[in-house]
Amino acid sequence: MSAPGGRVILNGNFLGDDRVNPPFAASHQLSSMILWHGGGDYTIGETTALLREVGFGEPKTFMIGENVSTVLVAVKPGAS
Repeated sequence: MSAPGGRVILNGNFLGDDRVNPPFAASHQLSSMILWHGGGDYTIGETTALLREVGFGEPKTFMIGENVSTVLVAVKPGAS
């Protein structure tokens, strides 16, 4: 568990809300589904909901390049 003020930093190729874009993330999603039973990728919205479920605040989103990668940084509330 993270203490108040703790941070989580996630870097990934998140799917768009339509689950078919960007192309690299969509092809990775397809590979995950084929290779691992129950495998799949998440959208930024789904990841944000999971972070909030475990007590983190709304993450800040940083795009790395054009549709290359996304970094989410979330902080556990209560930091001084």
